[in-house]
Amino acid sequence: MWAPVLFFSSLVLFTAFAALKVWEERKGARILEPMRASLDAQLPRIYQAAVMGSLPTSWRHAVAVFAHDATHRAVVFLVEVLRAVERPLTRISFRMRIQKPSANGKGISPFLKSIMPEKKEAPSDGTTPEGKV
Repeated sequence: MWAPVLFFSSLVLFTAFAALKVWEERKGARILEPMRASLDAQLPRIYQAAVMGSLPTSWRHAVAVFAHDATHRAVVFLVEVLRAVERPLTRISFRMRIQKPSANGKGISPFLKSIMPEKKEAPSDGTTPEGKV
């Protein structure tokens, strides 16, 4: 269920990014230029600090705890959704196996009669239950 949602949301975001880049090229200007310039200047320093390990241990631990908690909550949520869907489907499956289908007192519909071939009676050779052998 989540795979199509993730795929299409990624596709929409990628298409929006490409459209933004084309629009910026045509216009000759960048959206939010000052903010993007400051982030571009800070990004190498943040990346180096994260890779080289110069971030304080408490920050790394806090990020690890947050990632663990977020992942745990997402998995618990998905299990609850799965159980919520599984229960009704199990009941329906059980009912379908136990109860025989009911025609509600109606005969075969005219459409089904028109598409079903007529059954020819098999000749009785004495081996069928009708022949009572």
